[in-house]
Amino acid sequence: MEVLCAKKDLLSALSAAQSAVSRRTTLPALANLLLEAVEGKLSVMGTDLELSIKCQTPGNILSEGRITLPSQKLFDIVRELPEGEIMIKADGQSAEITCERANFRLQGMGAEEYPSWPAVSGQVLRLPKDTIQNMFRQTIFAVSEDETRYTMSGICMQMEGRKLVCVATDGYRLAYRSEDISVEPSGIIDIILPAKAADQLIKLLGSSAKGGGEEVEVTFGETHVLWNLGDTQVVSRLIEGRFPPYREAIPAEFTITVTVERPLLNEVVNRMALMADERSKQVILNLSGDNIEVKASAADLGEGRENIPANYAGEAMTIGYNATFLLEVLKSFDEDIIAIDLIDPLKHGRFHATGNLNHFCILMPTKL
Repeated sequence: MEVLCAKKDLLSALSAAQSAVSRRTTLPALANLLLEAVEGKLSVMGTDLELSIKCQTPGNILSEGRITLPSQKLFDIVRELPEGEIMIKADGQSAEITCERANFRLQGMGAEEYPSWPAVSGQVLRLPKDTIQNMFRQTIFAVSEDETRYTMSGICMQMEGRKLVCVATDGYRLAYRSEDISVEPSGIIDIILPAKAADQLIKLLGSSAKGGGEEVEVTFGETHVLWNLGDTQVVSRLIEGRFPPYREAIPAEFTITVTVERPLLNEVVNRMALMADERSKQVILNLSGDNIEVKASAADLGEGRENIPANYAGEAMTIGYNATFLLEVLKSFDEDIIAIDLIDPLKHGRFHATGNLNHFCILMPTKL
């Protein structure tokens, strides 16, 4: 294999593909990237057997071939090379990498030891890139990190007619996002996408979307889902099992609503969190009149408090939240004004943009 390509193009492909590579693996081949020069393009693939990413980058293919090279070392070398054209010559199980006066010989492995690209067949839908990216971004923070709660370790993605729904929960908080789209599936769409795949898609969809009208082609298979972004393809194994009945965690009705400027509340909670107890991370919201007092305290630190204006007409109420969870909820919104729907200090609260329930978060309060 002999290929000549621009550093910028090669580095972009390596960066995307290596994000699928696991830092900890017992299979040596999985620490590598597969480079394949064929039909006028250089293809770079990385996988951990659960997530596979393949990127095609333009290049001058002088001779076709395949080789696998250590992912991190290859990326580090290319990143440090000067701007310009990079020559990669692969011979057997090693490759020579040259750029201007710099020359490296990197030991790799034969391509025959590398896993093949997963084949995915099933229903195909074309979905707006920016919509998918936003839906994942606004829900991924609520995914459970508890390995024993396997079905909650990803984003539930469902199609209800022409309504696309994404939900994530860890039992303490729940993030819901829906969007009406122009296509309707011919069959049932109800999958759980692993958090790692969703996280990488957020990055890749953002970097590939040149405008709001661009679409991603999604193939929903029985055990895998394929995302075709053009020069980049992503295949993820789906999480098996049923997502928890999340609607049961959403109160049927709320009796109290307070509206507040989200950026201001975010800023103040972030500031008061500096004085929160290290274990509970609790911040307390005192609702009274047109005012929210945000405070936090710890026996070994002291306390902090700050008042912000709000629109609240109910009786005085005190409610506590985990500061980290509350900040993640606030940051998931793009709107400046949000509403917080409450029942009492012991029950879940609902956060959403005023007049919009296409995106909301349910957050469990802490014990005062």
